[in-house]
Amino acid sequence: MDWGATLLSARIPLSDGSVREALLGCASPEHYPEQTSFLGASIGRYANRIANSRYTFAGETVQLSPSQGENQLHGGPEGFDKRRWQIVNQNDRQVLFALTLMTATRAFRPSLRHGAISSDR
Repeated sequence: MDWGATLLSARIPLSDGSVREALLGCASPEHYPEQTSFLGASIGRYANRIANSRYTFAGETVQLSPSQGENQLHGGPEGFDKRRWQIVNQNDRQVLFALTLMTATRAFRPSLRHGAISSDR
């Protein structure tokens, strides 16, 4: 799914011939933009949390928008999981997503091009 470059399913064949779903997910695709657990989504610009929603770089303290209590988690309220990605290429076995952030922000200065590949191999 292009929202958050989200994986909706990963089915694993078992030795008894059955197949098991390995991913947790929402009941329907419409629920993904509203969920807050990052289910199947790409995360970024960073993984984990930034304590107190601030960091210091090159002697300058940068204040971020909190997204989990007083902390910022997995890229915050405008993280990769909250953006619509471009589907560059897809077939029945894999998909290539791209996300280009052309505008640097005070919080994260460089512009960025990021790709995500999903495959069943």
